[in-house]
Amino acid sequence: MTEIPCTYDPVTKLASFTVTHFSLYVVGVADENPWVNPFADVNESDWFYGAVAFANRNGLFMGTGADTFSPGSPMTRAMLWTVLGRLDGQTLSGSGVYEAARSWAMSAGITDGTNPEGNITREQMVTILWRYAGSPKAGGNLDTFSDADSVAGYAADAMAWAVENGIIEGAGGALMPQDNATRAQVAAILQRFITKIAI
Repeated sequence: MTEIPCTYDPVTKLASFTVTHFSLYVVGVADENPWVNPFADVNESDWFYGAVAFANRNGLFMGTGADTFSPGSPMTRAMLWTVLGRLDGQTLSGSGVYEAARSWAMSAGITDGTNPEGNITREQMVTILWRYAGSPKAGGNLDTFSDADSVAGYAADAMAWAVENGIIEGAGGALMPQDNATRAQVAAILQRFITKIAI
């Protein structure tokens, strides 16, 4: 988008601006507190930039270092529990954060707490989100995806729910349920989850 200066008249409730060509124009309000990107490995041209900004500015995701987000690194189960705990209003930071997140996640009934340091797959992540949302009934159809048969039985309803609600979209016609979820993918899926699902 290209920003065009405009004036707003509160009496007529009209915005006025001058243009040099016909196009599609959107009137919006500038963010008074724009996000300042602290991550050297997240660029504005990256597909996940907006999702990382959303997760970071809302205090859900921290970096992996002073100025790194590590978008392509796999997400661990403990990391996801921590993010969801923060979303739930838990104060999770500092030493012992993963153990505190594990205890919360188990008490919330979204995981059995095993293998906290293990990488989380896409179907495991979606299943935990589905449980966090209350295990709603799913009407989505996975048949349009080339690898629908590789979705584990325990994750079938969760994946169908995620597809139905636009939380997971897949890539190239595939869901890749057994692939490790990267931190960038989790940020994007989490943003969709928060903006599309009322909890």
